[in-house]
Amino acid sequence: MGNTQEIVLLPNDKALRKLVRSKLRETGLEIAEMLRDTHEIRPAGLTLGTIIKWMSGSTRFIRKDHFDWLMNACNHQIAKHQKAEQEKQRITIDSDMHALLLSEIERTQMGAIRILRLAPRPLPEGLNTLKLQCWISGHTKTTRKTHWKFVMRLYASVESPSPSS
Repeated sequence: MGNTQEIVLLPNDKALRKLVRSKLRETGLEIAEMLRDTHEIRPAGLTLGTIIKWMSGSTRFIRKDHFDWLMNACNHQIAKHQKAEQEKQRITIDSDMHALLLSEIERTQMGAIRILRLAPRPLPEGLNTLKLQCWISGHTKTTRKTHWKFVMRLYASVESPSPSS
């Protein structure tokens, strides 16, 4: 007896096709792009032609493992896109934020170089000591929200140095 797995079929109705179209549209990718470089990880038999047949309604059923894989791939692409968009969000470094940054530098006695030496690697893309020094000097008025949060969490994780005896 071989190790056979039962194939579960889903009815290929309009609602299912609408869901697939909606998910694919949300990714911003074409079907072929979704499948690119996935041959090793997608279920056997799931091809561009298979999905085109689903979408045209020319097949009455869809394999559940194919459908599940495609939905998971779409969700992964959507999450990846959303994360990239969040990382691009910029904030204004207002006077209160600048004062908070300066107070953290004074409290920890750590400037841009010393604090970033403590940071886990890799640093967020685009964050470096020069950028942080520009915040400190007040020359930079905006930054990525993720960079600001990263630096402020880093300062918050540092204990104040004990006073010298």
